[in-house]
Amino acid sequence: MRPGPSTDPDTPGGEAEKVAGVVRAGVGRDFDWLVIGSGFGGSVAALRLAEKGYRVGILECGKRFADDDFAKSAWRLRRYFWMPRFGLRGIFRLTAFKDIFIVSGNGVGGGSLGYANTLYRAQPAFFTNPQWAGLAEWDSELRPHYDTAERMLGVADYEGATPADALLKAYGEQIGVGETYKQTRVGIFFGEAGEQVEDPYFGGDGPARTGCVRCAGCMIGCRYGGAWLRKRRRTFTAGGVVVAAGALGTNQLLARCKHGGALPMISPNRWRFRRASIPTPTPTSRLSPTGETVTRSAACSRR
Repeated sequence: MRPGPSTDPDTPGGEAEKVAGVVRAGVGRDFDWLVIGSGFGGSVAALRLAEKGYRVGILECGKRFADDDFAKSAWRLRRYFWMPRFGLRGIFRLTAFKDIFIVSGNGVGGGSLGYANTLYRAQPAFFTNPQWAGLAEWDSELRPHYDTAERMLGVADYEGATPADALLKAYGEQIGVGETYKQTRVGIFFGEAGEQVEDPYFGGDGPARTGCVRCAGCMIGCRYGGAWLRKRRRTFTAGGVVVAAGALGTNQLLARCKHGGALPMISPNRWRFRRASIPTPTPTSRLSPTGETVTRSAACSRR
C-alpha cells in the first residue's frame, strides 16, 4: 500500500475529477476506492461508497464459497480451516501467538461466513467506557445505526425451544441466574425450512432467502442459501483505501505499512487498544439426559 497523489480537485497537482457531485480518483487509477476485506465492515463500506456513485474494488483473501463447499462438520478440517500449505482451504484462518490462538474469517464474506448469526447490541458498560465515554452519548448516538443494521440483516429472536434450550434454562435456574435466560437475537430468516422465497426485507430488491433448517451449522458455514483461487499477483490503484480486514488482519496490515515505511505516520497508539469478539466454545453431548437430540437448532439459539 503506497500513499498516492491527492484526490482533492482543489489541491495543486490533484488528479481527481468531479462527476455529478462525486469526486473520482482520475482516469489513471483502477478505482475510486479500494476496500480491503469483505466481511461486515468491508461489505458495508463498499455498499455505501457504491451507492454514492464511486467506482469500488474489494480485495479479499481466500475464495468465494458456494453452499456445497462448506464443511458438514468441524471435523472436516480440509473444508473448515485455511492453511494452504497443509491442504486446508476452508473458511477460518488459524493464527498462533505466544499466549493465544486466533481464528479469523477467510474468504468472500470474511467473518460473516461462520459467525453463528448472533447479533447483540452492546451492554451499557460499553457505552460508558472511559476510553470514549466523553466523545458522545453513545447509546443514543448508535441506536439508529443498530436499527438500520438489524433491519438489513433481518435480526429476530430465535424461534422455538429445543431440548438444549430447556437444559440451559434449567441450569441457569439451578445456579441462581434463571432470570438471565433469553432467546438469542440472530440474523436468520425463519420461513418454511429449506424453502427459498423472494427478498422479505427490502421490498424485493434484496437477495432471495432460504428458511432456516436448524442444522446448527452456523459456525461452519451455512449450506442452505446463506453463502455469499489463488491467481497471479496484481497491483491495483485507487484514490482512497478502506482497511476492514478484521481485528487481526487490519492490525497486521497497518503494522507492515508503518514499519515498512509506506505509512510511517500511523500512531503507535493504534496497537494499544484492541477489541474483538471472543466466543468460548463449551463441549457438549449431542444427546440430553433423556436421550433427545440437542443439536437441531441454530448454533446459538439461547444465552
